[in-house]
Amino acid sequence: MKQQSFNLNFIRIFAAWMVLSVHIAGMSGIDFGVGAKGVPLFFIMSGYLAFCSLERNSSPAEYYKKRAVRILPIYWFCLILLYCEDIVLGLLNGLSVQEIFTGQCSPRFLRYVFGLQCFLPSDNWDIWNNHGALWTM
Repeated sequence: MKQQSFNLNFIRIFAAWMVLSVHIAGMSGIDFGVGAKGVPLFFIMSGYLAFCSLERNSSPAEYYKKRAVRILPIYWFCLILLYCEDIVLGLLNGLSVQEIFTGQCSPRFLRYVFGLQCFLPSDNWDIWNNHGALWTM
């Protein structure tokens, strides 16, 4: 099982690399559309591996508790960094403090902290419904 899991994780890493290469190529002006196929591959592999992990736990509650303890602290840390980045970029782009804290950095940012970004849409549809890659959460 460990060798199989390693091989599947390797495929997942390769899929993540494909997605990363699309973003890097896009910023460089290069078309690397084939890399976008890494998105469904990554999610399929992640879903399968998550299900295998669920089977190894004694209960679904234990499984979700372990995942929350592993994922939420780094997620919240990234949110803090993202919030600070929004403030700095807003200031660098000449926005006033009031514009920054009534825009992306308004109290509505808390919807990300509680994982409600798909249920409480953004007022600014230029950023779709979420902030960057947080749609995956």
